[in-house]
Amino acid sequence: MNFYPPESGPQRWFFEELRYLSEQQFESRVRERPQSLASNAAGWLQVYSPSETLCAEFVYRSDFRPDHIERVLAQLTPDNLRLTILSKKCRFFVTEVTKIAICCDFFP
Repeated sequence: MNFYPPESGPQRWFFEELRYLSEQQFESRVRERPQSLASNAAGWLQVYSPSETLCAEFVYRSDFRPDHIERVLAQLTPDNLRLTILSKKCRFFVTEVTKIAICCDFFP
């Protein structure tokens, strides 16, 4: 699967745009109830360092690393993809669920 034109590779401007949007989301987030914040922070401490606990989900701390991006994107293959297609015909929970294999020709 190609997520960008092969000749161009990962783009710095796209990474910077994501970083900017993430920082804006952090700055403008809604104030949480203290109980929820404490509970969430306890869970975040299992993943992030104490100094980054409150902002880690929003702020990009690393620099632009195209090699890391390419390594992660290389792991995304049709074999480990879950594709969900929603239909406008769905009526709440009264809908049929179908699981089918997707042909590799489906992907560019």
